[in-house]
Amino acid sequence: MTAGDHVINEAATGNSNEIPLLLDGQLLAKRFYNRTFKLRTGTYTFDQYGSLNAPDFVLEQFNETNRMALILSDEQSTFIEIQPINWIHGAAWPIADRPACGFDGLDPSCRTSTVSKRPKD
Repeated sequence: MTAGDHVINEAATGNSNEIPLLLDGQLLAKRFYNRTFKLRTGTYTFDQYGSLNAPDFVLEQFNETNRMALILSDEQSTFIEIQPINWIHGAAWPIADRPACGFDGLDPSCRTSTVSKRPKD
């Protein structure tokens, strides 16, 4: 169940005065203010302005099982590595700051032709 499900269910199953709440997005959004929702993915808290205070995660889908896997989690404002990232084709980490042939692809070491122009007479 999502936080939205909680709020909509409250409005739909509440007293008859709350049914119009479902037709007014602004009033519906205010039902999230100053609330905490405990969901299967963690605890999510909305402050008095509706800003979400929730844990941050980095997930990966390109693993052996083709399922989402937790890679990084923030705890006390610091990211904690849960498991290493499986880079495509076994790429190295950290990735290079510069592409192999340069950003414009014109790096001289990447030229395939060894033929040079003949100087003019």
